[in-house]
Amino acid sequence: MALFESPFMRLGLLSYLVPPSEFSFASVFSASPSYDELFGAANKGVIPDYTMLAIGPFIFTIVLEWFLGWMQGKKLYRLNDTSASFMLGLIMLLISVAFKYVSIIAYVYVYAHYRVMSLPVDGWSMWLILFLGVDFGYYWMHRFAHTYHVLWTSHSVHHSGEDYNLATALRQGAFQGSYSWVFQMPLAFFCHPACFIAHGALNTLGQFWIHTKLIGDLGPLEYVLNTPSHHRNHHRVPGNCNYAGILIIWDRLFGTFMAEKEQVEAYGLAVQYDTFDPSLANVVHAVRQVKSGGWGALFRRRAHHDLWFVDFMALFRPLPAGTAFARWTPTDNVRDARRPKTDFPQHYFMSCYTMVQVLLTIVLTLVFIIERGKFSVPVASGFCVALLWSFSCVGRLFDLPSANCYIQESVRLALLLYFARASAVQAPHAPLFALLPGAVKQALVTHFAVVCAGVMLVWVLAVALNVRECENPAHKVKEQKILEGGVNEMTSAEKGKGAVGVGEEDRQTKKKEQARSRSRSRGKARTRK
Repeated sequence: MALFESPFMRLGLLSYLVPPSEFSFASVFSASPSYDELFGAANKGVIPDYTMLAIGPFIFTIVLEWFLGWMQGKKLYRLNDTSASFMLGLIMLLISVAFKYVSIIAYVYVYAHYRVMSLPVDGWSMWLILFLGVDFGYYWMHRFAHTYHVLWTSHSVHHSGEDYNLATALRQGAFQGSYSWVFQMPLAFFCHPACFIAHGALNTLGQFWIHTKLIGDLGPLEYVLNTPSHHRNHHRVPGNCNYAGILIIWDRLFGTFMAEKEQVEAYGLAVQYDTFDPSLANVVHAVRQVKSGGWGALFRRRAHHDLWFVDFMALFRPLPAGTAFARWTPTDNVRDARRPKTDFPQHYFMSCYTMVQVLLTIVLTLVFIIERGKFSVPVASGFCVALLWSFSCVGRLFDLPSANCYIQESVRLALLLYFARASAVQAPHAPLFALLPGAVKQALVTHFAVVCAGVMLVWVLAVALNVRECENPAHKVKEQKILEGGVNEMTSAEKGKGAVGVGEEDRQTKKKEQARSRSRSRGKARTRK
């Protein structure tokens, strides 16, 4: 942990620069620790929370990417899409607590009863096994998540971002943690639970930097690492390729690799959401499948790969040449008219109001996540529900105006003011409100009616201006294009690619390469004769 006391050194968390010696914290625990020993009050904070430590680097690099894009005249970020990414990441952190409990309990049990050997927690052997094992497990989890609709339901959230930027990396499915741990369970036969938890977080953080359009071809690193170039191809529709987390060798080995020829602005889902509600985003694909084909549709395949395909020689073949310049060329924010980005009109004043509410909800959520150990289970559950509802209300402010949305936001705003005042009076030092300035707390106590009237006046003015803005005829034409079902669907050719996974075009290319290889082999055989 001493290595990451400096904010600058924490940038290393985003590139897996954590040496084996940093895992010596695991020696604090017994040889077969229980869940309570790992996360109990006595050992709280012993296992580094790398995700929370990386919040500063997240914000710094996102601002840096925005600035570099702005210097190049590229609009890499939109307020609605970026806000949705942040909110989806926090919803995942809220929901994943339950899945984390189940996964660690299972891992601890297997490690205690069936482990094959005990390795030094701060040795290179433990580090390498976990580095490769966690990434190998992630590859297969990721591949299966694209293969079956029931798993794609949660993972599709990550692919729902129509802007490809570093903030997209934060966009995670709330329910992906319910199954992802299963693919890494074999590591419990060898590796200490505390080290496994830390490497799991580092593997996720190590995938942050690949979500950018500003980095192109990286030369020899493209052969080994999952780079921005490889991952852009994964996020392009249909995107059923390049499933790697840190190492691209898994895709090259198992036949799911596809090189990027040029940057193309076609990110998002085949049928994109028509809302920025982050809570709804976690269930919308399941709802669509059940409506279209019943519950059985959830268990159908959506992408097809040869499960037993292994090609060791692929690791030694050269990558496609002559594409480096195109990979270094960031695309504009405009793409094919068949796939307009979901971007509803919004008045500047409503945008400012929404941004304030997004920031306020994010801060409240982070404080709750940090201090949730101080709350009882019923109170913590109540806060989770309230925050999920808040995210839903705030996210829908980016959508088209609707009476239901505005009524819910009015109710949420009134309840937020009420509980803020109640905390200021009864518990001024409560964790969720400790950050409020003393003057604000005093105003909530002595001038509550004035504060409520002022806030509600701002809200009503924002609604009125936004409704008027959306009545603009030019905006209505754009809204109609976005809401029409056909414009966000893939073309028939794209659908064909999506159905076969890597794509029919690439399948034909592979067949031609195999045919040429067989022809060369027959030619060599005739020469020998």
